[in-house]
Amino acid sequence: MDAPPSDHSLWHWSSEHAPKRARLDAWRDLVSRKLLRVDVEPLGDQPFRADVQLRALPGLRFAWGSIDASINRRTREMIAADNDDFIVMMNLDGNFVAAQNGREVTLGEGDACLMACPDPGVYNRPTLGRLLCVRLPRESLAALVPHLHDRTAQLIPRDTAALRLLMSYIRVLDDNQALATPELRRLIVAHIHDLAALVLNPTRDNFAAMESRSVRAARLREAKAFILKNLERRDLTVSSVAARLGVTPRYVQKLLESEGTTFSGFALGARLSRVHDTLSDPKSQHRSISDIAFDNGFGDISHFNHAFRRRYGASPSDIRGYRAAD
Repeated sequence: MDAPPSDHSLWHWSSEHAPKRARLDAWRDLVSRKLLRVDVEPLGDQPFRADVQLRALPGLRFAWGSIDASINRRTREMIAADNDDFIVMMNLDGNFVAAQNGREVTLGEGDACLMACPDPGVYNRPTLGRLLCVRLPRESLAALVPHLHDRTAQLIPRDTAALRLLMSYIRVLDDNQALATPELRRLIVAHIHDLAALVLNPTRDNFAAMESRSVRAARLREAKAFILKNLERRDLTVSSVAARLGVTPRYVQKLLESEGTTFSGFALGARLSRVHDTLSDPKSQHRSISDIAFDNGFGDISHFNHAFRRRYGASPSDIRGYRAAD
């Protein structure tokens, strides 16, 4: 894998920001420099469209977004200038067909496959659709996934548990704070390497080896992301989080306990923080405090006021007053 840029931040590119006549050339250059050298042949007469987000870390690159109808070829000249990385391609919607090493696989929504950078290949996107790609060094997979080349262009079904974990883990990483330090970045890269290996070789031994590190870390991130996305729901419970993850409520509690918190403690803290941020926003001055509390999942105003004062040492009205005075 070529050395990634020193800036590990999330990078966004949209064809809407390029002149119509220059879009295709700009896209070819982008995808070849940032992810994978490829020749892009658009299908149809309309200007090419793409809207993607990319991130590069040492030992890992990933990108996701929408790509227009096109045929994408990896020629022998291209692979001669590349290395021995592998790419896990996950089709998020639409249809996607990949061919390599004499095999062809059609991916439906949520399906995935493995492709090898050292081998010629063709990727066919018949219509506009979304794709998530994860590029990893061969050595990060080889120890846990024997005969890697034999696994290229093979269907990885959408209901594969490790695949869902990998997808959810990566999608949570649009938060730059999660990658704030070199230690965190190295840990996250190791987790994704492990999860990708588990996707490709979901044996009981591999699950057991990774349960204490990458699988638990991915499930913890997924649990917290689900809670934060559903804070407004008053019926949000540890059981509903467990059902989303496909685990037991006790398992969810143990995940949160590993970070020194509980489900109720994490949800309450997140709700209070969101209310505090809203009260601090001058644009919210027309909304009543009770409405803001209700919209963030609180059902009992007395309990909300008590919890808010205990956390911030001031009442909600005080916080709103301080900001208004500023």
